[in-house]
Amino acid sequence: MKLTREQASALGEKIGPMVSYIVRLRERATQVGFAPTDEFYQVVRKAEEAIRHLWILLHYASCDGGVGKPNGQG
Repeated sequence: MKLTREQASALGEKIGPMVSYIVRLRERATQVGFAPTDEFYQVVRKAEEAIRHLWILLHYASCDGGVGKPNGQG
């Protein structure tokens, strides 16, 4: 994947609020009593993990390194 630092930063800024939304959704599902084995809860948890991972990759890509290469190790 080839992204400029500017593109990665712009995408990260768009993804950030989505990460927060999914985290709040999972927290709310927990508060109202969804069991960890419930399909809805499991899908929300997987979505949280995936979007958080994407945000981290975009963050690293917006720094000196490349995607998946933190601290300029690219």
